[in-house]
Amino acid sequence: MHSSLHSPFRILLCALLIVCLSASPALAWRSTLYPTGWTGGDPDGDGKFLPDFSYAGYEMGERDLPDSQSGVYIDVTQAPFSCDRTGGEDVTSRLQSAIDLAGASGGGTVYLPSGTYRVTPQAGRAYCLRVKDDNVLIKGDGSDKTFLYCSDYNLRNTSILLLGGGDVTGLSSSRYTAQPTVEVPSGFSPWDVSADGKYRSVTADIPYTPVTSVTVSDATGLAKGDWIVIRSDLSRQAITDMKIGGFWSETVTKGQQLYRRVTSVSGSTVSFDIPTRYPMKAGDDLVLYKVQTPVQHIGVAGISIGCRQHGASTDNKAQFGDNVYNELGTAAYTVHNSYAMAFVDCANCYARDVRSYRPGVNSGTYHLVSNGALIKSSRSVTLQSCDFSHTQYQGGGGNGYGFAIDAQECLLDTCSATDTRHSFSFKNTATSGNVIYKFTSTGNFKAADFHMYLSVSNLIDSCTFSKDRVQVMPRPYGDALGRLHGLTSSQSVLWNTVGKSASQGGSPYVIMSRQYGYGYIIGTSGANKQVDVANPTVATQYGKVYTAPEDYTEGVGTGATLEPQSLYKDQLHKRTGR
Repeated sequence: MHSSLHSPFRILLCALLIVCLSASPALAWRSTLYPTGWTGGDPDGDGKFLPDFSYAGYEMGERDLPDSQSGVYIDVTQAPFSCDRTGGEDVTSRLQSAIDLAGASGGGTVYLPSGTYRVTPQAGRAYCLRVKDDNVLIKGDGSDKTFLYCSDYNLRNTSILLLGGGDVTGLSSSRYTAQPTVEVPSGFSPWDVSADGKYRSVTADIPYTPVTSVTVSDATGLAKGDWIVIRSDLSRQAITDMKIGGFWSETVTKGQQLYRRVTSVSGSTVSFDIPTRYPMKAGDDLVLYKVQTPVQHIGVAGISIGCRQHGASTDNKAQFGDNVYNELGTAAYTVHNSYAMAFVDCANCYARDVRSYRPGVNSGTYHLVSNGALIKSSRSVTLQSCDFSHTQYQGGGGNGYGFAIDAQECLLDTCSATDTRHSFSFKNTATSGNVIYKFTSTGNFKAADFHMYLSVSNLIDSCTFSKDRVQVMPRPYGDALGRLHGLTSSQSVLWNTVGKSASQGGSPYVIMSRQYGYGYIIGTSGANKQVDVANPTVATQYGKVYTAPEDYTEGVGTGATLEPQSLYKDQLHKRTGR
C-alpha cells in the first residue's frame, strides 16, 4: 500500500532526472597528451608529445605589452615637424625626421594625433617610413582615428611601415657597414652569418625531446646575453631519410635554425633561454654561432594603414594574373611583395590595434595592393588586436596575404583577416615556436597554411574559420625541382579549432593535415568541424611525399568542452603564473 501510493511520485522523479541530465552541458574533457600533471616534453609510448608554446610573444610572455614608452615625446603636428593631418600633403620626410629624432635620443614616443597622414616610398629605399632604433613607439589615437595613407601603389618589395634592421627582401647591409667581418648577401637573413666569424660545432645530436643546453667544440667568446643561432644543414642523408629527394636539394634548401639567447656558459656547455622542439643531428653540420643583437622594443599602436589601389582591374589576367608578378610592366610586378607593416631583424617588439583600411580614393573594397603584415628574421614579436584585410593582388609568389610569419616565438593575439589569399601563412624551416591565438579568418581565397620547408612546432589555438580552413599539407610548388615547397610542418598543434561554415569550394573539412611524423589536431567544433588526416602518402606530379604516421586526432566535434580551451594560455600560466 505504501509503495503503490508513492509509485507516481517515483515516476515523476525519474522523469525529472532524465530531463535534467539531457539538458545538462556535455562533460568537459582533457587531451590524453595534456593531463593535469603535464610538465612538457614527456612523450607517450608512441613518441607523441605536445611542445611547450608558452615562450611565444613579447618578452617571452613574461610582461604585458607597454602602454607607453619612456624618453622623448614628439607630437608630429607640432613644430618643428608640423605635419599636415588632412591627407592633402605628403608628410613622409617630416614623419621620418620625427622617428629618427626619437631613435637618436635613445627612444621615445612619436605621436600621430587623429587624422590622415599621407606618405610615399622614399627614393632608393624599400619603405615609406622606417624605425631602425631601439625603444621607439609610434602611437596614434586608435585605428578608427589615426590613418597612415600611402598614395603611391608603386611598392614592389617595399613596406609602408618598416620596423627593425632589415627589409622585406632580406637584410639591409647598412647596419653592418661598421663591422667588416660580417658579410650578408642580398636575400639572406641575419641568422645566416656569424657576427664574429666563428662557427662552433655542436658535439652531440639534439634529441627529439626538449633541451635547453648543448655542448660545443669551443665556447670561447660566448657569454650570457649573447644572441645565438643553432643551425643544421639539410644534408643529402637527411633528404634521403625524409624521402623528399627531387623536392629539396642540400645546396638550396636550409636546414633547421634556432634563434636563442645565452643564459650561461660553463666549460663547453652553452645554456639558452627557450627549449628546443625538434631533433637536429650533429652529422648534419650542426653548429652554434653568435649573431648581431637585434633591434628591440619597437612598438606601433592605434593606427590604420591603407594604400591607393592600382588602376588595373584584378580581372585583367595580363595585369594581375597569378604568375605575372615578375613580368615588367604588369600591375602585379608593380605591387609584388609589398607589405603594410613589416618587422624584420628585431626582437621583443609589438603592434597593438593596427589595422588596414580602405582609403576614400579607392573605388573597390581594397585596403592594400598586396600583403598586410610580415614578421621576418625576428623573435618574440606580438601582434595584438590587428587586422589586415581586402588585398587587391592575391596572386602567386607571395602576394595578398594577411599575415606572413618567417620568424620564431612570435604571437598573433586576437587578430583577423578577411578577403586575402592566405589569412596567415608559416614560411620556412626557421619558422618555429609561433602561436596564432584566437584568430578569426573569413572568406579568404586560399586556406590559411603552412607554406613550405618544414616549419616545425607551431601552435594554432582557439581560432575560428568562416568560409575558410587551415592546411598543413605537402606542397609540390616552387620555382624548380630541388626547390619545391615539399613537407610543410612537423610537431605542430591545432587546438580547439572552430569551423563556422564550409570552407573554400564547399569543403567539409576545417583542417587538412599531413605533417611529417606526428602532427596534433585536438578539439574541433562548429558547423564545419571535420578533419582530414587520412592517407599520409601524398601523390604529386613530382612523386610521392611520405608523412606517416597519420596525424593524431582527438575530440573532433567536441572542442567546445575541451579543457583548457587555450593550450597557450594554460602553458603560460603553468610556467609563469600569469
